[in-house]
Amino acid sequence: MKSIIPATLTIAASLVFGAQQSTGAVELKMGITAPPGVHISKFFQGWAAKVNKVNPGALTIKVIAGTTLGNVRTIYGNVRNDVANIGWVSTGTVTGKFKKVNVTRLPGLYTNAERASVAM
Repeated sequence: MKSIIPATLTIAASLVFGAQQSTGAVELKMGITAPPGVHISKFFQGWAAKVNKVNPGALTIKVIAGTTLGNVRTIYGNVRNDVANIGWVSTGTVTGKFKKVNVTRLPGLYTNAERASVAM
């Protein structure tokens, strides 16, 4: 499960970076709604540091923790509207946008969270 999140975000960042027409350095703002200093914020700070190290001078990901770029209900729309370039939020808080994900919440369908995550 831990490898799914970085892989997904790397793909998302690559798509945004690949779509850029600029020949200079690109800075992507990543909005996460968790406050600075908590586990998930530290995780994404570390992930961004690794991406920045691999692409020095070409791509910089700046993680902005907290609600500066949006709250749990608005971050998805703010990414779509270019307030942030990358966003992280639980799909359950963005009602009506990720309907197929709800199948993993059906009772008795999966015996553990790992199987549900792989199925998703």
